[in-house]
Amino acid sequence: MACENVLKTMRKGRETLLTLLEAFVYDPLIDWTVGGEVLAGTSFGGISTSSSRQSKKDLEKEVTLSMFNVRCTEIKVEWNENKDDILKNIPILFANFSVWRDIHKKITETEDYLQDLHQQMALVKEAEAHGANKHSLYNLPSRYEIYCKTQEAMKTAKKDIDKIMNEAENHIASYLEALKLLESPQFARWVADLKVPGNDMNIFDLVKEFLHNAGKNDVITQCEQSESDVEQLSKLQNLSIRRCLQLLQEYNAILTQCPKSYIENHRMNLFLKWSKFMLDTKTVESCDVVYEKFRLFLDLSNAKHTLQFSYSLEAFYKETIAQVNKLYEDLTKIRSQESSVTLEKLYTNARLGVSTFLNCEKGATSAFEFVIANDLVLLNKNFLTLETAASRSGDMLIKLTSRDGDWFLDELVLNSTRVVEMINNLPLKQDGEDERFLKIINGIKNANNIYKGLHELHFNFHTIILPESMKKIQSEESTVIQMITDLGNLIGELGTTIPEMIAQLEKILSCLFMQMDINPSYELVLERVATIRIKFQSLVQTQSDVLSSGKMLLMGFNGLFDKLSQEMHNLVNTLGNLDIPISWRKLDQVKEAKSIAAHIFNPKVHEILEDIFLLKRLQAISEFFGLTLEMCQSFKGNKHIVFSDEQLVKPVRQFIADFISKQLLGITTEAVAYTVCFLLQNLSLDVTHEIEHKDIGAESKVPLDELCHKAWNYLLKQGVFTQNLVSQASGFSTNLKNAWEKIQEPKKIELKLA
Repeated sequence: MACENVLKTMRKGRETLLTLLEAFVYDPLIDWTVGGEVLAGTSFGGISTSSSRQSKKDLEKEVTLSMFNVRCTEIKVEWNENKDDILKNIPILFANFSVWRDIHKKITETEDYLQDLHQQMALVKEAEAHGANKHSLYNLPSRYEIYCKTQEAMKTAKKDIDKIMNEAENHIASYLEALKLLESPQFARWVADLKVPGNDMNIFDLVKEFLHNAGKNDVITQCEQSESDVEQLSKLQNLSIRRCLQLLQEYNAILTQCPKSYIENHRMNLFLKWSKFMLDTKTVESCDVVYEKFRLFLDLSNAKHTLQFSYSLEAFYKETIAQVNKLYEDLTKIRSQESSVTLEKLYTNARLGVSTFLNCEKGATSAFEFVIANDLVLLNKNFLTLETAASRSGDMLIKLTSRDGDWFLDELVLNSTRVVEMINNLPLKQDGEDERFLKIINGIKNANNIYKGLHELHFNFHTIILPESMKKIQSEESTVIQMITDLGNLIGELGTTIPEMIAQLEKILSCLFMQMDINPSYELVLERVATIRIKFQSLVQTQSDVLSSGKMLLMGFNGLFDKLSQEMHNLVNTLGNLDIPISWRKLDQVKEAKSIAAHIFNPKVHEILEDIFLLKRLQAISEFFGLTLEMCQSFKGNKHIVFSDEQLVKPVRQFIADFISKQLLGITTEAVAYTVCFLLQNLSLDVTHEIEHKDIGAESKVPLDELCHKAWNYLLKQGVFTQNLVSQASGFSTNLKNAWEKIQEPKKIELKLA
């Protein structure tokens, strides 16, 4: 009964009992005692545990290691035997595998060969079935012969291509080496050595002396003949060498203007490139491609453009030569009459005569000042006529010329220089003169500097910037091309065109003239101009000590405009705050000058004008480089575009015409009229009183020449000078003026020839 109950209880707790017993399967020495530390002692596998107290974890670790050691000891022998068997059988396995691989390879080759034989057998049977000469197999020998010949031809062609490549490479290497020699100092030394005659001792003199002492007089004649022949041959040799070096110099000068792509597209480079392409591809298609490129290379369709361009340049060259010859004839004619030294001496004597007259005659200074005042009135009247014609020309000012065919700028510069020359002849005393008078004189000189700056801009652009730009762009100078690209990007970032921005700035000017409020929308234009000014300055300026060709070209071009801007600042600062009597503004020449003059002395107007001409400067530079780029394309034979000298200079001329019409007209003539008034006032004439009491008529103008006539009568009556003194002063002034004019005539022609 007890056993039955025990078994029944065990069946009910079967799961619990099995769980407890399962632990013994994995760990027979499991400790079921309560607590962390126990005393345990056992003997397993001959290893005795110590009787010291150990933790349960350490005991388990020790037992596990002991069991692992026992297992390793048990299987060690079997593992060693297994290793020895594997090492022994591996070489045998490798040998058997190699044998199998060789046999498999032979079997595969045999199968492939058998397959080929089957195909050949089928081909033979097919040929037998078709009969003699009716199958392609019968002409196999002839086709094989053709194949062999083709292979031989390909080998020959490859050799020929290799030969062409070697010749091209050698030719290119020799050419590049010759170019380096032309640019080296050695070539310059060769040219210099030929120009220096030899100082070597004449060996024939020693030979003749020796023969004479030896009594061989009959041989001396032969020696002299040989000497003559050698000397003649030496001269011919030197002449030939000099001619060769001269041709090399001319060739190098022409080559420096050729684009870099010219050498890249030379037939030698193309032959080398095409040959490498055919050797790399080795296909029929590659030969067709090379043939098509060669056909295009020999295509003469662009020859028409090239010939037209050449004829246009030749016609332009002949026209230029004719003009230069005419100028040389005129200059020679002038020089034949009086040399430059004679003219300078004549001018010096005239100045000396004036100085002597002023120092020796009482009242001569006043008489001479009065004569200068009268001459200034007449000169200013002519100056006003020219300025009025310029102001009325409008957009056609760029084409305005004098009777002699000179551009209007030349006449303005000449008249302005005449005014300054007359003022320089005045016997002024810096300490005792009216400060306003001295400021006006300095203002006239500043205006003359601006006219000279404009003339210098036109001259230097025509003689330096234009040819240098054409040369650099034509030779595809990378820094110049990059500079033009950067300038184009700068203008492209504006978001609008330059003419539109100028039109908006001119609307701001109109508001300032009429004293109207400026539309806030125009502030955006001013911000854009300020931004482009900063960017353009950063483009012009450089942080590097070494300047590239493009940077130097842009800096030189922009420097001509900067000089004008600085001179304009000086003029505004000099004449900006003059206190001129209001009554003097009633003079006819002053009124006419003011009617065509701009309000440049208004600070706000001056700032807007500076912005306008910054944009016009960018427009002129950009348009010129655009024309140059377009024309240089014709040198490659792609187009036929030849711009005349007038067309290439047009952007700069347009800038000059706008600069004069919007800022300079009327400034000098108004200042000259005030100068005459100060001169008359210095001669004790009350100019203000005379103007205020003058009957001005309906036009509200007082003629300046009548004022001078009034001064003549008054000063004679007051005894300031005599009529005789005025006549003498007029004679000296005329001599000085004529001498100066004679000096200017050849200078004017020399400038055109430069």
